Amino acid sequence: MSLVFTSILALSFLVACGNTDTASGGSATLGEAIKNGAAMAVQEEKAAFEEAGLQVELTGFDDQGDP
Repeated sequence: MSLVFTSILALSFLVACGNTDTASGGSATLGEAIKNGAAMAVQEEKAAFEEAGLQVELTGFDDQGDP
């Protein structure tokens, strides 16, 4: 008698996208628009990434208007 073991290894890859914008300070309004645009771009391509087995994540950094 032989036993056959099968296992499925689910691999998940994360694609991290980052942006630097001004979320506070005098240019916060512009920074909010930049952040929203980046989020829209990631959202538009998210399905294609997921179809390829990739997760996509957007992270932001507040430069406080001081590049």
